[in-house]
Amino acid sequence: DKAVEYYRKEINKYVESRDYEIAVDIAKKVGLIEDAIEIYRKAGKVEPAAKLAMDNGMYEKAIEIYEEAGKFRLAADLAHKLRDFKRAIQNYAKAGWFKRAADLAARKGMLKEAMEYYAKGGFFIEAADIAKQIKEEERAIEFYEKANLFAKAGNLAYKLGLNERALENFEKAGMFD
Repeated sequence: DKAVEYYRKEINKYVESRDYEIAVDIAKKVGLIEDAIEIYRKAGKVEPAAKLAMDNGMYEKAIEIYEEAGKFRLAADLAHKLRDFKRAIQNYAKAGWFKRAADLAARKGMLKEAMEYYAKGGFFIEAADIAKQIKEEERAIEFYEKANLFAKAGNLAYKLGLNERALENFEKAGMFD
């Protein structure tokens, strides 16, 4: 369409001269929303780009914008609202929100992921509880040890027939003083 071509040329003139707001205004007025979003991105304006995408029902695009800008918590929150739980979990983890990633993974039945994220976040008791639940008892022992719960680690090691490890943990627990 010649009109679209004409407006894109006009928009590009403003982009080249770094008059991004004018370029965005023109793009929005003539319905070139994706062009407007890309202009915002080119200008490094993450929030307005994502907002414009969301206002126009382009939620996937908004998540991408946040991810590319390293705004993982915002990407995670939006993915969570959209019920894209796997992506929300990944972005919470990238944001360093391991407990939130793990809690969501656990609620959605993704127990192995939940265990790993609890462990990454230093939530070793939660990681151990899930490890036991998914029959990864040796990992559970490891997590109890990291949580300094040596009596629990010792008891579990003993139940598994890991007598030497049980003994080491009972000693650390001060059970042989």
